[in-house]
Amino acid sequence: MENTDFIFNACHQAWRDTHNWDTCKLNRREYGEFLLNYLLGESGEFVLNLNGAWGSGKTEFLKRLYVAALERGHPVIYINAWESDFSQQPLVVVASELTQQVYAFNGNIGKVKHYKNLKLHCGRFLRGLAIGATEVAAQQLGLKNNPIKPVVENLIPAPEKPEDLMHSLTLNYQSQQKAMKAIRQDLAGLAEVLEKNYGSNLPIIVLVDELDRCRPTYAIEMLEVIKHFFSVDKLVFVVATDTDQLSHSIRAVYGEGFDADTYLRRFFQQRAKLPEPDLKQYILAKYSAEDFIHGNSNHLFGMHWEFVVEVLAASASTLSLSIRSLDNILLRAKAIMHHYTQNTAKLTCVLILFLGLLEHEKSKELFATRRDNDRTPTLSMPFDRLGNAIRGSMISELCGDILCKKNQTNNYGESESYYEIENRRPSYLKEERRIDRSRNFESEADLWLTVAQWHQAIYSRHQHETDGHIFRPWSDYKKMIELSDVLTL
Repeated sequence: MENTDFIFNACHQAWRDTHNWDTCKLNRREYGEFLLNYLLGESGEFVLNLNGAWGSGKTEFLKRLYVAALERGHPVIYINAWESDFSQQPLVVVASELTQQVYAFNGNIGKVKHYKNLKLHCGRFLRGLAIGATEVAAQQLGLKNNPIKPVVENLIPAPEKPEDLMHSLTLNYQSQQKAMKAIRQDLAGLAEVLEKNYGSNLPIIVLVDELDRCRPTYAIEMLEVIKHFFSVDKLVFVVATDTDQLSHSIRAVYGEGFDADTYLRRFFQQRAKLPEPDLKQYILAKYSAEDFIHGNSNHLFGMHWEFVVEVLAASASTLSLSIRSLDNILLRAKAIMHHYTQNTAKLTCVLILFLGLLEHEKSKELFATRRDNDRTPTLSMPFDRLGNAIRGSMISELCGDILCKKNQTNNYGESESYYEIENRRPSYLKEERRIDRSRNFESEADLWLTVAQWHQAIYSRHQHETDGHIFRPWSDYKKMIELSDVLTL
């Protein structure tokens, strides 16, 4: 069979259109190609732990790894451990997925001796487990006859039936040991057949996803199964987990003082960490300003979408938000802006909406204390930690200017808060020119200029306001942010 046949016959070949590196909005192609080359270079038994926090895009990454390996002629198996969490036997899950997905590559594989033997030896091992368990149960219940054992024996042809419990358990244990060894031999033989007779490249890649979401006992058993049954040459496992969460789950089983990290290391030859995504590029690739403003002109800063995204991405990164949490914030923002489109009497500041959602996501307690005309450092965001590309003090002042819109007038009869905006604007422009001369911070200069333009827009809007529009008060944003909390991904 040609290598290309694997692509078209693979169980998840449809992912080729949806989960290739070209569609990766997290810009992980370079890392993915590096990791795949590393994995394909392993010829012996090998298990890699791919560590990524909850919501960091592990599943999306694994699916792209699946497609990339497939297109290079390698058989790939994908197992969602959480979907099989109801099972009591991880061996059944791994063996079933492996045999079914290998069979999908070519139905003739089902005729191969190693393929048949693999299913047979897995069955023998599981039979031994089942009979052993029923023997113990019958003994503990004081039953002279084991009513469950005949059912199990009828499913698989029964060997001799010793009466003595200990003798029976010993035979079962020996049978299981032989079956375990045979399974590993069958896997190694199957890999060779795939290479020699069916034109595939080795190693076989097995991707295990969502293990950290499983019951702690099931997750542990799954790792034990991989280690003892499937650690063979030409078979490479990638187990994706939130390793910190998995360690916590293991301690829940063995006790809080248990060294879960050392325990986990015995299952993996190597660990790799999923890199932090480029949040700005992710947002820009997935969303546009029109997704939020819907043609409504009664908003501020939607026209400077890239700058809004710059602030949002830097803030999300500073607050260590996951991709999933960020997507949820954007989902809520879209819903709120849809609602605001129906109410055009007030001006909406998209930036303040996003910052309010960020604060609500990270600290509902701080969010609840904020009131109208509150100049607390903008929405409790740590702008001083955003780095050179974003000048936090300016953003903080900008949002504060909009929120603190109390109509106090100065000696010239002008609104005090907007007078302050215009008063500060020259210093912003001066700083913009200084940065521009340095020629080292071109993107930062653009950001400074944009903010200065925003201040001018705010001032001009209120100096020449004829349509009766006013800024939304913080209480308006707050109400909608709280209502949108019912929306989750």
